[in-house]
Amino acid sequence: SPTILWTIDSTYLGTRIKYFLRVYDTSGKSTDSPVQTNIFVAKVIVPPKAPTELALQKLSPTIINLSWKHDYLNLNGFRIYRKTETTGIYAKIKEVAAKSFNANDESVDPLSVYFYKVVAYNERGESPSSNVVSSSGSASGGTILAPTNVSAVALGSRKIFLNWQDNSDNENYFKIERKTLYSNYEQIGILPFNVTSFKDSGYGLVPSTDYIYRIKAVSNDDSVTSAEVSTKTLNYDLLVPQNLRTINLNSKTVRLVWVDNNTNETQTLIERRSASSLTYSIIGSAQADETQFDDADVIFGLTYYYRIRVTDNINFSGYTNEVSANVQSVSINAPSNLQAYYGPNNTINLTWRDNSNNEVNFSVERASDTSLADFTEIAVSDKDIAEFVDASTVGGKTYAYRIRATDGIVFSGYSNVITIKNPSK
Repeated sequence: SPTILWTIDSTYLGTRIKYFLRVYDTSGKSTDSPVQTNIFVAKVIVPPKAPTELALQKLSPTIINLSWKHDYLNLNGFRIYRKTETTGIYAKIKEVAAKSFNANDESVDPLSVYFYKVVAYNERGESPSSNVVSSSGSASGGTILAPTNVSAVALGSRKIFLNWQDNSDNENYFKIERKTLYSNYEQIGILPFNVTSFKDSGYGLVPSTDYIYRIKAVSNDDSVTSAEVSTKTLNYDLLVPQNLRTINLNSKTVRLVWVDNNTNETQTLIERRSASSLTYSIIGSAQADETQFDDADVIFGLTYYYRIRVTDNINFSGYTNEVSANVQSVSINAPSNLQAYYGPNNTINLTWRDNSNNEVNFSVERASDTSLADFTEIAVSDKDIAEFVDASTVGGKTYAYRIRATDGIVFSGYSNVITIKNPSK
């Protein structure tokens, strides 16, 4: 026969009821069961679940903090039990409210070793106990200082970089511990003393997942744990740009070129340092899918070092290799095919062919019929602009023109010389 369950309204708690079942067949005919009478309705209470992830932190030589996690259902509060040494008997030292997640033990003897466990309780009884923690080298005890300023940065779908500040001078090594929102801490690395960074890559990491880290410094007789820090792996990887190289474009500009192998970046960040410094600074950026950048803020004769990385405005790729450039003079191709045409109002129009890609501007020179060999610069035309209108001529005079390109330090050779007489009078 089947088991039948149903929910009784809570207003019937503490009363006596009677009931029967009426069963229908497929044709609609029904049969009633015998009536059950004098049934007392009571609330069934079971003990709560056990607290989890009990952790210990020494706040001072005489104060220990205990923290735990719980679903906070079906409980009246928590009880903290303590014993001394491994052979002692647990005794209750404190009760705290149902919403509590930590409590302090302020009756600690610095020379004693304590073991703690926590239980949840309600009117039905106590839960199973939490895990047991010990005051023997499990947190900060005054002989070693905890790492601080712990940071975690996701560098990809399976790579996280950790960094921290080492505040002690007596640690023997660091333990790196990691967990997810649904698992307990596990050790993932051990580092020598004075090391302040760790790259977690590969084992156990999956894309788009939250991870929580803590750093434990360990000395001869104690250990101390940092605060927790969390980050989330990317759901995709930002790849490092490839084949970064420098080109001395001219005496005032270094051009960077690279291969873009991403489709989801928003920009490429350009960083530079000088030969006298190890510190990089961002000097500019290139838009998504651009593969070159001109650094025009350089000094002739100096050496500069560059690296780049891409970003999606939230996360970053790793850095490229470092490349360098010594700013030197570079030859500039001379313009050619200089032509001159009459214009209105005593003007003469000049055009030429730009044969270089590294000039900063063009120098326009002119000589008059008093001395067609005595050239003087009359104007400067911006780079890539291969035309000029000379509006300072006099009707009836003959003029000779020539052009050369420059980067401000180096000059190209001259173009051909073109001679023209302004016929206007």
